Amino acid sequence: MLLITASSLAWSDYLDGMGVYSVLSSDNYSDAAPIEQMLHDLEGAPVRSGDFAYTHNQLEVGVSRGDWAAAVFVRYDYFVEFNDDTVALAYLKKNNATARGEAHYDIDLSANHLRSRGLATAYRFSVHNDWTGQVKVSYVEAWETTYGELSGSVITRDDDFSADLYLDYSYTEDT
Repeated sequence: MLLITASSLAWSDYLDGMGVYSVLSSDNYSDAAPIEQMLHDLEGAPVRSGDFAYTHNQLEVGVSRGDWAAAVFVRYDYFVEFNDDTVALAYLKKNNATARGEAHYDIDLSANHLRSRGLATAYRFSVHNDWTGQVKVSYVEAWETTYGELSGSVITRDDDFSADLYLDYSYTEDT
C-alpha cells in the first residue's frame, strides 16, 4: 500500500486570524501488482494473485479561522475488483505475450472510476486537550464517471482466442 499526504499551512496576521491551507493526499493499493506497474499498463514482471486495486487522490485548498474551515477540492478515484484469470489475461495482452497451447480463463471484472470536485466545510474540536477530531461535510459533483462489469470466459490457443463475454457498462465518456 502506498499512502502519500502533503499539506501546507500559511498564516497571515493581516487577514485577521484567517489561514490559507492546501492538502494533497493519495491513498493507493493493489494486491496483484505494484502501483507503478498498475499505472503503466501492467508492463513488467508477471502479476501476482489478487482481487482488487484502488486509488483515492484529493487536492484541497481552503481557508480557516479558529476551529472552522472551508475548502474547494478535486478528486480522482477508482476501485477495481477482479479474479486471478482476469488479471493474468490482461497481463498477457498488455505485454504482447501469448499463452502457450490452449488455456481457459474465467473473466470477472468490476471497475468504478470517478473524477469529481466539490466544496467542504469542517469544524475542529478537542477532547480534554489530549484528543482532537474534525467533522467535515462535503458536497461532491462528479464530472466524469465510468462503471462497468465484465464476465464470461476466454479460451486462448497460441495466438488465437475465442470469447463469450457479458459487458454492463455506463459512462460519461466512452473509453
